[in-house]
Amino acid sequence: VYWLSRNPALTGLRELSLRGNGVTDDGVRTLAGMAGLGRLECLDLTGNRVRDAGAKALIDSPCLPALRELRLSRNPIGDRTWRLLEDRFGRALAG
Repeated sequence: VYWLSRNPALTGLRELSLRGNGVTDDGVRTLAGMAGLGRLECLDLTGNRVRDAGAKALIDSPCLPALRELRLSRNPIGDRTWRLLEDRFGRALAG
């Protein structure tokens, strides 16, 4: 994910799938802090290694205002954090 954060072409990106790419909490923190992803509408992180810390980075991120679909299934995220994700993203949370 680090190399993505250095790519200026991501500014207009609307969809990003990192499905099954071994993304960890550190990678999600990087994504969550990327101001250039302000137009991102769909983020697919299915089947990675995202845990509570990575999910909380998404919850707290001001850099994802346009997100309409967030896929996080098959990640080891706890029930409490999952409820926080539901509170923050509502219908955008697609599992």
